[in-house]
Amino acid sequence: MGPLLVVHLGAVLALFVTLPYGKFVHGIYRLAALVTSAREAADETSHG
Repeated sequence: MGPLLVVHLGAVLALFVTLPYGKFVHGIYRLAALVTSAREAADETSHG
């Protein structure tokens, strides 16, 4: 069971290391861009 745990943890670590370069992180970046855009639009309307 020990070697299987090491393989599993290595795979999880590899996925976390490569996450910023994968296509699935696009959703997180897009959400952050939409939130930032909404905040900037709200600031413009409140400050005139």
